Amino acid sequence: MALENRRHVGRSQLRNRALVLVAAFCSALWPSGSADGFTDSGEQEIPPPSCAITTPPEIQFAPPKPYASKPAARDTFWYGSDGLWTRLPNDGQWRGLRTESGYRTQLMLWRKGFDWRFSSATNARITARRVGDVAPALIARQPSGAYAPDIGSAMITLLDFPSPGCWEVNASYDESRLRFVIYVPR
Repeated sequence: MALENRRHVGRSQLRNRALVLVAAFCSALWPSGSADGFTDSGEQEIPPPSCAITTPPEIQFAPPKPYASKPAARDTFWYGSDGLWTRLPNDGQWRGLRTESGYRTQLMLWRKGFDWRFSSATNARITARRVGDVAPALIARQPSGAYAPDIGSAMITLLDFPSPGCWEVNASYDESRLRFVIYVPR
């Protein structure tokens, strides 16, 4: 019995260490808003005026300590409240990896008091709907706890958008809610 418990603890510690490495890798690989923003034809895509993307507010949210007052990724801003926040690109566009089924990007969420070692990221829920058009549902992977020195404790998930366009994303964690509009270019 004691040996079985040690194996379980050992696997859990290995899983947590793997999540830390995945978070660091994903943070470097997919920093929101850092891709070139050009279509396959070489033209820069501009969101339509009907897409009310979330842009940096005049008075920007600053996370509580120990989090950085400004995100480490260039051309991004914090958006939300102490209860739930994320990092968004200044231009309102998520440029993810093109996949066979659409476009993939990461979403990182933070909240005051969240500790990746002890808090449950499974309380986080993410949904999205295409604005102004019908589209298949977004696929949001179950969030996991993550940690890296430059991001602190966070929740991380992958989002698979089935098509480009204007998307309203809703995230929640217990009673805290977060809503923003993002444009996924072709």
